[in-house]
Amino acid sequence: MNDTAFGQDLARSGLTPSDVPHWSVVTGAQATADLGRGEGQKIHCDCIKIPYLNLDGSPIMDEGLPFARYRLLQAEVAIGGKYLSRSGSSGHIYVPPRLRELLASIADADKYLVAHEGEKKAEALVKAGIPAVGLAGITLWHDVAAHRVAQEKADAAGKKINVTKDTPINPELLALIQELGVKVVVAMGDSDGMPEPDDFFTPDLISKKSFKVISNKRDLVALAVANASVFFSVKALAGALRKAAVQGVEMFCPWKEGEKPDGSRVLDKQGADDWLLADGVDAVKHAIEQRVAEDRERTHVHPQRAQNKNTNFFLDGRGFVPLGMKDASNAAFWSLRAGEIYETNLTKITNAQGLLPLVPLEAAYDLWPKFNEKTGEVSVNVPCAVDALMKVSLERGRFSLSAVRGSGCWPGDNPGELVINGSDGVYLLKPDEQPIALLPCDSSRKSLYVSRPVAPIVVGEEVATAADIMNLVRFFQNWSWVRPRTDPLLLTGWVMLQAVLGAVQQRPHAFLTGESGAGKTTLVDILRSLLRGSLIYSEAGGESSTAGVRQRMSPDAITLILDEFEPDKRAARTGVQSNVEGIFGILRTAYSAHADGADDADGALKGTADGKRGQVFRSIFSCLMAGIQLSTLEQADRNRLMVFELLKIHGGVKPSLPGAEHLGYSMRRLMWSRWPLWENTRSRVMIALAQHSPRSDSRTVETLAAPLSALICSLFDATQDDAATAFIHNLVPLVVEDHIERAAGMSGSDETDQEKALRRLVSANLPVENTMFGGRETMPVAKVIVGSGCYGRQDAYSSDKHDLALYLAGMTIKNRDGRWWLFVAKGHSGLDTVAKSAGYTPVAMVQLLARLPGAEGSRQRIGPSRYHGVMIPIEPLIFQNFAEEMQALRGSRDDDSSTAVGSNDNESLPPLH
Repeated sequence: MNDTAFGQDLARSGLTPSDVPHWSVVTGAQATADLGRGEGQKIHCDCIKIPYLNLDGSPIMDEGLPFARYRLLQAEVAIGGKYLSRSGSSGHIYVPPRLRELLASIADADKYLVAHEGEKKAEALVKAGIPAVGLAGITLWHDVAAHRVAQEKADAAGKKINVTKDTPINPELLALIQELGVKVVVAMGDSDGMPEPDDFFTPDLISKKSFKVISNKRDLVALAVANASVFFSVKALAGALRKAAVQGVEMFCPWKEGEKPDGSRVLDKQGADDWLLADGVDAVKHAIEQRVAEDRERTHVHPQRAQNKNTNFFLDGRGFVPLGMKDASNAAFWSLRAGEIYETNLTKITNAQGLLPLVPLEAAYDLWPKFNEKTGEVSVNVPCAVDALMKVSLERGRFSLSAVRGSGCWPGDNPGELVINGSDGVYLLKPDEQPIALLPCDSSRKSLYVSRPVAPIVVGEEVATAADIMNLVRFFQNWSWVRPRTDPLLLTGWVMLQAVLGAVQQRPHAFLTGESGAGKTTLVDILRSLLRGSLIYSEAGGESSTAGVRQRMSPDAITLILDEFEPDKRAARTGVQSNVEGIFGILRTAYSAHADGADDADGALKGTADGKRGQVFRSIFSCLMAGIQLSTLEQADRNRLMVFELLKIHGGVKPSLPGAEHLGYSMRRLMWSRWPLWENTRSRVMIALAQHSPRSDSRTVETLAAPLSALICSLFDATQDDAATAFIHNLVPLVVEDHIERAAGMSGSDETDQEKALRRLVSANLPVENTMFGGRETMPVAKVIVGSGCYGRQDAYSSDKHDLALYLAGMTIKNRDGRWWLFVAKGHSGLDTVAKSAGYTPVAMVQLLARLPGAEGSRQRIGPSRYHGVMIPIEPLIFQNFAEEMQALRGSRDDDSSTAVGSNDNESLPPLH
């Protein structure tokens, strides 16, 4: 063993064998075997074996073998250089064993690391108390394996590539910097001078690599680049570190001056170990740490933000938050200034202006500064910015539209929690706690709450009570419903459901239908007031385009009302898909929470009028359509709908609901407060519906369960479980009978066209003379028929007001052979108005009525003339028991104060009748 040569070699760097106990001296034969060298490559001298270790002291492995470099102790017999390693091995970073311990003694904010060529120089620096790692060569800071692949491709193309600042860095070096918590990295090479002034390496000097006379602030000295390749490699390392988003990077070369034979002063070659021996530990440590301090001071003036997966570029509210990659080149960002999502093609950002949608230009200077070494000016380093944006976006992963949440209610992270994105902010609602304000964009939650003009008010004191909900049910009973027992209850439940659309599994839609004059417009206006603040309304619903509906709803979990929603007759004539069909396609997606996580589930949007690219969002809303004629729907669409059908209002005052808007706000807050009851309530309702209608379509059951559950949650709190169970037991059979077994206009309906025509005829209003008080009143045809049976004479010249009303409308009733009949005259001018209000022509109505079971053609006198027409049996087509109807009318002859709510209603529960 050549221990003397070993000691002498270490001494030239200020080291002793005890400073590097893991190094050893091996024979040339051993080194030849370790390095796998052939017969012509034998090593004929002893070598210093320098093993490479990880921070924890374990060996760095390369191709399954511990990696080491060998320093030849006799340079004159070197084969391939003074330092050798196994052929084909990758580049590795030398870590002095005492490095971790040294850095542990330095405050976190002051941690720095020197990256210097050579293992001995790294050990000498660590011995002096200066944290350092060693590079196997001045260019071996790069990823050797990746560069080798790139070089092979370049060779195949007849090109040559060099190691530059764009070359990938050795991942071992980046991992060390991160694990050690280093704030500043000093890229150090051998000797091209002491810390250079900014104007030292001028463009002329760099291009010509020649002598240059400049001022070094002491005196005029003839300076030269003693080893220009070292400087350029160090500069490339510094540039690559900056591109890799290292917080602070400094370039540094130990300066040493000498004299030429003619007496002129020049730069001598000097490494860190030479510098330590020449100037002493204190001077070297002070010089390096002074440069590190200058970097921190400069960074304070021009802060360069760390670009990593935990970084949000807030910049005092003017910045942005990276959301992730849309695809290979397009990234999504949330602008804090605009409160909008921006999609940016990172491959097309070639100048600073391309960054302006994200940050103001002065903020871009702070984030990605580019310093002109000659003039000292600061500009934007656009390539660095693009690289940083790409890096952080990739780390955030795939940006999904499922993270975008608009106005409305959304599920929280824990059961029983809700997040409300309202006009007064984003709030987390926890059971029995005050609302907690949240950030609209929170990277830890990966949820993004975009600001929208239509949003509910979250914070407020008004909370509705169960009595308020019962009063709303009674108010809805003022309309004449085809299913009066259940429609007011289900409609109230549907209104309550609108408060939590983004959090529920099913979002049923509703269709409000009825002939002209049935009160649809009045009811829609009431619903608009109740839902104001989380509603979008269109008064020409049937003419709305599919893209228009998507764009107006955007990512909102709120309500859409499409008034005047009628089938598109033009589409039927031309064979082109109608708007109605396209809208129902959106409604299918909006119905189910299963589609919520799908990106671009509804396709693409067209550009907007303001020139912005239309954004594609999931459809998460519930829609109420209102129209005279229910569109012809596919079964799948019918199962997602609740049909509320109105008959004409039987006279009286037009219903109004003062304070409906404030009632709506308080109803939403009631539903939010009862949200912890939702899952259990819905489960019980689903079970009850399945038991009473086991063969029903599952989607129909889900459609009905949602509003029923919302109604029950709003009526009963957690202490009223028994009352809620009884209510479910009483209500569900009625709902099954009305909306499943006899669901007019829905799945399972067996109502024929002729039955529909008769129902609309008998619900049409007729003017009736008021013989007691004068003037006129309106009554539905059904009630006029009952009055005529009670008080009329049923002859051609009766003076009874009911008989006269029927005559004028082209109808009369007859009692023949103990049976009551309604005669409808074909061609009578009075029938025109009645048929039109029912939605038919007179001829079409008579033709449909003639197809009713038991109907007969007949010729009867109405006034002075006879008409051909159709006789319709009143029992059972119009009334099951006509005698009972007449008896009920006689009993209430003097009672004009009847209302839709019976006197025996239980104040503790909504009426079920």
